[in-house]
Amino acid sequence: MAKSVKKTESKSSIKLIENSGRNRDEIKVLKDKLGIALKRAKLAKSEAAIERLGKVGSSRGVESMFRSSYRAQLDMIALAATKANIMISLNGLLISIILLSGGFLLGAEPLLLIPVASLLLTSTVAIIFAVLAARPEIDNRPRSLEDFTNDTADMLVFGQFTKLNSQEFDSAMWGMLEDQERVYRSMISHIYNLGTIANKKFTKLYVSYNSFMIGLTISVTLLLLVIGYDAFLK
Repeated sequence: MAKSVKKTESKSSIKLIENSGRNRDEIKVLKDKLGIALKRAKLAKSEAAIERLGKVGSSRGVESMFRSSYRAQLDMIALAATKANIMISLNGLLISIILLSGGFLLGAEPLLLIPVASLLLTSTVAIIFAVLAARPEIDNRPRSLEDFTNDTADMLVFGQFTKLNSQEFDSAMWGMLEDQERVYRSMISHIYNLGTIANKKFTKLYVSYNSFMIGLTISVTLLLLVIGYDAFLK
């Protein structure tokens, strides 16, 4: 409909030029000018459309980036929890076996106390760091409405905004939503906090897994030495 109206307007403009009583050269010049003006108008509209689409695309790109970053950080935190649960279950089972059978083993061979104690210490250290990695972190620092207004606290972290009452939270949230830059800053800060939490968890898991690996190697070596001593030196 809009295209037909535009075509009708351009045709009427051409007819007015032709019926203006001018000579052919003047009519040709006017037609050329009209064509140039129409082309410029189309070009301006197309450029505006491209710019508008570019803004929409960039906005979607930013949203996709935030969504992907959130998902990646949350997946890493969930992975850390899974790995911590593996270490807790495994070392808990080892400690239970050692405590149940330790008396029998020590009665049969007192030297087995050395590898048993080493394995018990290894499992204890590994399970402690695994529990620390799985333990949730809570921000217990007091927060006020001014902290969120001044962007010194994060509205997206439950350990922080739960220090406010319902009215203060509503006011702080609406104040942030009115400023798109503050929203983006808050999301960026939240992603950074999630990454920091994931890094701390994996650092503790690194200690847990390494201590288990090294301690298990030492314990098995000590056990083999005790067995060799019993077999060849006694």
